[in-house]
Amino acid sequence: MVANAGAVAVGAVLIVVARGLAKRNRRAWMLAVIGLAASSVYQLMRGLDAPGAFLTGMVAILLMARREAFDATGDPESPPRAAVRAGLLTLAIVLYTSIALSVHQTLVDRPVSAGFVVQETARALAGLTLTGSHHVAGDFGRWFPLSVLLVGVIGLGWTLSAWLAPWRYRLGRETRQRELAHALFDGWGRDTFAPFALREDTSLFFSDDGTAFLAYRVVLGVALVTGGPSAPRIGSKG
Repeated sequence: MVANAGAVAVGAVLIVVARGLAKRNRRAWMLAVIGLAASSVYQLMRGLDAPGAFLTGMVAILLMARREAFDATGDPESPPRAAVRAGLLTLAIVLYTSIALSVHQTLVDRPVSAGFVVQETARALAGLTLTGSHHVAGDFGRWFPLSVLLVGVIGLGWTLSAWLAPWRYRLGRETRQRELAHALFDGWGRDTFAPFALREDTSLFFSDDGTAFLAYRVVLGVALVTGGPSAPRIGSKG
């Protein structure tokens, strides 16, 4: 039963990372390798499914061999979102198990305490009580551990989906850069592309010396540049 619970968790992780792997996401690659390797080792140690363990191990090795292909770093703002989701998930599980066990305290064979709640929650999340808990009686003892495991698996997928999110374009205010762009046009003249380069819904990419820039906007993952680069030489012709 523990093996089945582990297989469900690994399967859920692989489903979540599949889209990231297709987009060459490095984080998705890391999770896929770890999940496949752990699953393969566990199956071999328990003597559960040697052919299956060999297959998952080979997939992990192939992913390792192709590690250079997964070079997309992902959204730099996704780790904080994933951390928030992990905290909310932990809080939700703790509240759910605490309330459920407290409401049904007449069905347990010992008083409800913090230690008891933590123990039953951990055992349920690990899949150790899928057939029922020795410390929780009645129908509640049969469906409660499964419900905790399902909440954990769904929450894990929800958290990982935030961590694996690809880079997303965000339009920043860039007040200082826009002031510099206006100063360049004011000093060297404006051309017909100036109104487009100075639009508020574009982003600006400056050269290292700050004397030239590109105005662009990302649409469907593609950066669309407004005209050509804006620089003194070009501006002086305007």
